[in-house]
Amino acid sequence: FSGPVSAIAQSWQTDDKLVVNLFNTSGLSEFSTAQSSLFSGSTITANTDGSTTIELSLKPGATLWGHAVQYIDGGIQLICKYRPVLSGDANKPLAGITIALDAGHGSKDPGALGLAQLTGPTESDINRATAEAVKIHLEAMGATVLLPAQLDLNSRFNERMQPAISGRADLFISLHCNATAANANGVNATGTELYYYEGIGKKLGESLMSTMVAHTGRANRGVRYYAFRVTLNSLAPSVLMEMGYMTNPSDYDSLCSEEGIYKTAMAIGDGIVNLLKA
Repeated sequence: FSGPVSAIAQSWQTDDKLVVNLFNTSGLSEFSTAQSSLFSGSTITANTDGSTTIELSLKPGATLWGHAVQYIDGGIQLICKYRPVLSGDANKPLAGITIALDAGHGSKDPGALGLAQLTGPTESDINRATAEAVKIHLEAMGATVLLPAQLDLNSRFNERMQPAISGRADLFISLHCNATAANANGVNATGTELYYYEGIGKKLGESLMSTMVAHTGRANRGVRYYAFRVTLNSLAPSVLMEMGYMTNPSDYDSLCSEEGIYKTAMAIGDGIVNLLKA
């Protein structure tokens, strides 16, 4: 959409439509969706507060996999993503699919210290080792994997998101480990949690939880709605995974072990394939 400036925008999607509200905007021209495989029609409404609302109705059975508003010179661009499909090659089922990984914390930020404190692997160490293993496994399945180098302690959360956005990722997974308070009994808290914000992230979380429990044997602590910065990515299904508890002896042993890291990588690969089969 062209204009003298890039208007501030607010957008959201539901099961049947995409809504974009452009603030301080007027005079937007009607446009056709006749050539779209996703949308059956559009409406433009000039609001009394000086904003303009665009509503795009999804075709029956169509899936809007994600969307983003991108600011460009002379206006804004609305990006809408199709649902990715498996390649059909049993050896490379994820060929043509781009997956962004985020290893939580890093650099001078160790995250949770866990049972071993400073003498053993920290959360940052485990997150990075697991992300590297997941990357190797997903690439073996044919995927293109975006995994940025460890970020500086002062890096903004938006910098963690940028590779996924600029690379137009089809999925985004942020890997973390959980911990209880220092004065709590760490034995009592165990298992995996998954967090999403956008509705398109919930099914990814549920599929990953199912395979994580099956592969690692860790308890299912639920797929939960929460506004972490990394789950606010609307371009693709995005989740934050708390793989296990640094403060639980059994979880910590599993999180640190080569076998545990391998099983997590297998679980994430299988979870993605199962999601795209559905």
